[in-house]
Amino acid sequence: MSLVPCIKPRLYSIASSQRFVNDKVELVIVVNDWKTPSGATKRGLCTNYIDRLATDGHEDLTHKVVVSVTPGTFNLPPTLMEPYVMTGLGTGLAPFRAFIQERAFFKNLGYETGPMWLFYGCRYRAKDYILGHELEKWAEEGVITHLKPAFSRDQKEKVYVQHKMLESKDDLYEDLINK
Repeated sequence: MSLVPCIKPRLYSIASSQRFVNDKVELVIVVNDWKTPSGATKRGLCTNYIDRLATDGHEDLTHKVVVSVTPGTFNLPPTLMEPYVMTGLGTGLAPFRAFIQERAFFKNLGYETGPMWLFYGCRYRAKDYILGHELEKWAEEGVITHLKPAFSRDQKEKVYVQHKMLESKDDLYEDLINK
């Protein structure tokens, strides 16, 4: 007889607005893989499992995964006109995607909405710009009024979100202080 050790729970932020996607819960997950000192390739236990569920070749197949939901610490502003300033790196985009979807839901109903800033950092546009197509679409539609991606490795000089914030300091100040 052998014992299977317990694994620590994995915590993920919900990346969807219930109003926008109805009865689904969406997550932003990046599969964690690395090489050991001996050269063996390893993959994260839970992200690998979720990746295999999502890519088993049967799009119509539904998988059930046991989860629990804990109330988060983020709260949306009390009115749709309040400015949102969101800053995230990599999968840290998840809760902000839910906020963007929430605002898109109301904007699609004809409500007027305030400015929405997203400063998003990753290394390479081509391989790390998670949900970039969605973000660009929401910027074109005016849901995100200021999309400021920072790609730190696409050019010789590193660019980070703080550089993008500094470039936008006057407009950012206007939206935060005067609106």
